[in-house]
Amino acid sequence: MKTFCKAFQAVWSSFDENLKITKINYAAEKILEIRGDKIIGKPYKEVLGKPIADLLDKRQYLERGEISYITYSGKKIWLGLTLSPLKNSEGKTIGQLLVFTILHT
Repeated sequence: MKTFCKAFQAVWSSFDENLKITKINYAAEKILEIRGDKIIGKPYKEVLGKPIADLLDKRQYLERGEISYITYSGKKIWLGLTLSPLKNSEGKTIGQLLVFTILHT
């Protein structure tokens, strides 16, 4: 997955079954204005604002959505995103994966 994300500059973050942040890539850190080393292991509600937090609350698959998001500095950005469950080899949901792109600022 790391190779894919580096090659296409995908922006992503992953969460465990309790929706604590497990990983975030560099592009997501820059766009959302957060530092990965400060947020890994924290509950998503402590880090992410609405509407991303609201989508994670639902724990639903979202094939493609577009949202406006306010960064920590107050900048309004538009994101295209996909939210999907992470499953283990037995099909049990073990977390969530958020993949997004910045549409425009």
